[in-house]
Amino acid sequence: MSEQEQPHNRISKVQVKERDFFIQRGIRVPDLVFRQQPFRFRPQSFTVYGPRMQEKLYDASLQNISLHGFLQAPLMPVVYGVSSQSNPARSNYMAAFLVQKFCEATHGSNSVQWIRPADNLNSDIVRGSPSLLVISGLTPNTPSFRLDRVYQLLDEWDHIPRIVVMSGEDPLTFFSTRLFYKVDRIYFHDEGIVQRNPAAKRVQEV
Repeated sequence: MSEQEQPHNRISKVQVKERDFFIQRGIRVPDLVFRQQPFRFRPQSFTVYGPRMQEKLYDASLQNISLHGFLQAPLMPVVYGVSSQSNPARSNYMAAFLVQKFCEATHGSNSVQWIRPADNLNSDIVRGSPSLLVISGLTPNTPSFRLDRVYQLLDEWDHIPRIVVMSGEDPLTFFSTRLFYKVDRIYFHDEGIVQRNPAAKRVQEV
């Protein structure tokens, strides 16, 4: 979605329903989601930099466009990277909100599977034929063998939407330097965001 296609009606608040909403649909949402308070959706621009990354300033509008695109076409087979720099509950809460919106948009006619950190990523981890796959619990310290398995799952289920939940790093850096997989939509929360280089190239597309 280009800058010209930015939504006029934006989500202003992220609020997840009670646990029963997910239990009734057979979705195993991590407990930390229900310890997180609702929050206002106010994404910020952030800078990507590092030894293997060209320094770029990613405009906050990207996150608005990402959310709007998901809400408009929840069944589109995209990869949505959801991350919080220091608060895993925040990124998991945002992922649960996306799952909730997916369920509401599809009227419960499609199944969702949420793969959590404690799950063993063996060959039969995905049950049946889900319409949305969520993989959470990733960090910069996640072992390479687990990242390899996540890559395989993303590739194997490339015909459905996939949400990848992480913490400790922005989603663009994580996908580019650890998962080596294309990410289509992003959400990134960092309470301590500082624009390190105002002259960095400003990017308005993923």
